[in-house]
Amino acid sequence: MNSPVFWGKHTRKASQNYHPLVSSPDSSYSEGSEAELKVIPGPQYTTWRRKLYGIIIFLVVLVVALGTYVAKLHFMEDHGIGPKPIKCLCGSSTSEAESLGCKYDSLAACWLPTHCRDDELTAEFEHAGDGPNGEWTYWADSNATRGMTLEEVGLLANLPKPQAMFYSTFGWHVAHCAFYWRKEFRMRAKGLMLENRYDRESHVEHCYPIFMANIPLDAIGAGFGVKLGGERDVGGHGHGHMERP
Repeated sequence: MNSPVFWGKHTRKASQNYHPLVSSPDSSYSEGSEAELKVIPGPQYTTWRRKLYGIIIFLVVLVVALGTYVAKLHFMEDHGIGPKPIKCLCGSSTSEAESLGCKYDSLAACWLPTHCRDDELTAEFEHAGDGPNGEWTYWADSNATRGMTLEEVGLLANLPKPQAMFYSTFGWHVAHCAFYWRKEFRMRAKGLMLENRYDRESHVEHCYPIFMANIPLDAIGAGFGVKLGGERDVGGHGHGHMERP
């Protein structure tokens, strides 16, 4: 009769003193280790998931690096290590030059295609002169007996080289040298070189004594040759008796 009661009390007592099982047989339970006992190892694929994430990140970084490298190669191929040499051909007559998209450039004193010109700089040069509106004065001879319009100067390119000459003031020559140093900088900023006629050290050497000369700016200067295209002629760049080899 007493057995059921005895076993009921014993069961309740046992349940009150029950401790959770520890995964390791060497472990012992204590109140301080309760948090540790609740740590249950994750599934076995956790390590593989981490490896997979690592591989994905590596591949993404690799693709970005390769894309950057390829883009850099294309940029270098398109722009080159330095400024690109350019050809400035305009045919053998002013009419052919116009058909090729060339026009007379007063700063260069020759006909040039679009990629060889700096029209904005040339327009500034054409208003830097000693005339009433900043224009330059042009003559057909060194005695300044016959004036010329800018259009007439451009048409001189149709004449044989010895006759394709105009004259202007010494100030024109000084401005030409100064503006051409600016043009060289501006063309290189575009990734291009100057036309071959002026892209050489001898033109810079030629301009130095021009800057240093003690000559009035309104004095009539040397004759200047008008050309078709910006390729260099053997023997100089066409600045009359001021020309240097």
